[in-house]
Amino acid sequence: KDALLALAQKSNGVLSFLYPCGSYLLEGSPVMLIDVSGGEVPNELQEKILAHLSINSEETIDHNFYYGFRQLTEVAVKALSPGINDPGTAVQSMRALASLLAYRLLHFPDNVMKDQDGTVRIITKEASFEDLFQSCLLPVWDYGKEDRFIQKEMQHLLLQLQAQRNHPAIRNLLAMVEKKMGEKRPGST
Repeated sequence: KDALLALAQKSNGVLSFLYPCGSYLLEGSPVMLIDVSGGEVPNELQEKILAHLSINSEETIDHNFYYGFRQLTEVAVKALSPGINDPGTAVQSMRALASLLAYRLLHFPDNVMKDQDGTVRIITKEASFEDLFQSCLLPVWDYGKEDRFIQKEMQHLLLQLQAQRNHPAIRNLLAMVEKKMGEKRPGST
């Protein structure tokens, strides 16, 4: 971060990342836009910038907090698979996800980095709360919506999230959950 900030300041430029941290990129895909005074970006500057980027295929929570969200989602979905059928583990993962989502709902990371003069030099791309919410909870709902235990816990967690901040993504999933809970069950009168 500090090295990129220094390079952007030295070139009187702005580095704008195109994807959130942790995004999979095909080889040869652009990573960022580089806007420098004078218009054209010298090859030497491009090489220095690339030398300070960490692009790899390994995922760790230390470098990519989105990975933790994805891991919790995968645990919940796997726990709900017919071969494992462990809704208790899915519920624990859902609770952890809800706690993380509650924090993110109220704390969105700053996506600009400024030099010591206050000039914006780096613009990062962050996944929106809605994207994060949907990529974490919708797969769990898709796999577990027929399970009454999952229905009740999902409703419980969504009501709590909604009480913290009324967000359309929360409202939409809550409506789906409550609709499913209100459907007649086979064999019921």
